[in-house]
Amino acid sequence: MTHTEYEFAALLGNVVFGKPLPQDFAVEDLRKLALLALRHDMGHIIYKGLDIHGLIADKNDTGIQKLYNHYMMAIYRVTVLENEFRRVKEVLKKHNIDFLPLKGSVLRGSYREPWMRVSADIDILVKSSEIADSVCKLLVKELEYELLHGEADYDCAVLAPSGFHVEVHFALGSRGSKPMGILSTVWEKHVVRVGDDGCEFKADADFFYFYHVYHASRHFLNGGCGVKALLDEAVLAMPFEVSPGLRGMLDEAGLSTFRDTLSEITSRWFGASDSPLAFDRPDDLAEKTGLYILEGGMFGGGHYIKAQVARKSNRFTYFVRRLFPPATSMVPNYPSLKKTKLTLPFCWIHRIAVKGIGKGKIKESLDDDIVKRVNDGETVNEIRELFKELEMV
Repeated sequence: MTHTEYEFAALLGNVVFGKPLPQDFAVEDLRKLALLALRHDMGHIIYKGLDIHGLIADKNDTGIQKLYNHYMMAIYRVTVLENEFRRVKEVLKKHNIDFLPLKGSVLRGSYREPWMRVSADIDILVKSSEIADSVCKLLVKELEYELLHGEADYDCAVLAPSGFHVEVHFALGSRGSKPMGILSTVWEKHVVRVGDDGCEFKADADFFYFYHVYHASRHFLNGGCGVKALLDEAVLAMPFEVSPGLRGMLDEAGLSTFRDTLSEITSRWFGASDSPLAFDRPDDLAEKTGLYILEGGMFGGGHYIKAQVARKSNRFTYFVRRLFPPATSMVPNYPSLKKTKLTLPFCWIHRIAVKGIGKGKIKESLDDDIVKRVNDGETVNEIRELFKELEMV
């Protein structure tokens, strides 16, 4: 752990959980700290920590200005998100549609202050793909939202005039994934109605926590889940012990080691533990996992290609799959595939020839610098070994 990462973890623990800063705490390089905070969408929290501890020497400093702007934007984002969520719920209740809020909309209430838990979208779960499609059409009609994509693997999405996405899920994961046996039972076993006659539901604590771990694991395997997942883990885990029922779900899904490692990281960084933030144990699983998350950034961009290759035994096969993805992955950008898969080859050609050369993920995946990183066999092997230690592959 570098000194900047040490400062980052210490300030997060202090602002969000009240963990005292080390007596010798000092910011060594403000620019590096600001860059790391912004990569993880944590500029608002880092600014608050620097401000309350009198660590801002020059408020006109470029790095401080960026952190301050992020702090003000976080307050704005949460205010707008909560208003949009209220409007969405009104439409759902008006049409008597059962729904389950997910992710940030629920987690935000567990933080000390709502602005600490920012997000870019609103996630809700409904009972079927047909209902999800109807909800999106209702939001377009009644709230003047814009349809982003129709039914894909597990959701459809609309865009609010305020710029935020609303993702309407009809499943909690991709078909065929190991945890789906548990996730698919959400409506039958794991929810209760909010109020006597309302349409809103809430998940029981064990299931909601399990879904958080599953969701974090998906991002982790794609390059990193970001520090936000660690904060969420700490917020959810600190109030209670892992019950036998929750442990059973984690074991069945193959996520116990991953969950326990996240818990160890949050205990060291944010909990009451007196363990130092910096460790000199290169073989320590929690340290390796924490560094992987720090390096990956908010959505794992720093590790994305390497993580994908680490999960595949054949690099050529991986790149072929990136160039020619299955129809289910193409549906959001090519809705015609919902009706017939016969046009899939033409969609591949269009994706490569137009979107690939112009802009987008294809160009990014074939960028010379990224290909060079993929060919760094030592790094890929390290990530592969980390996945194996966490029992995720």
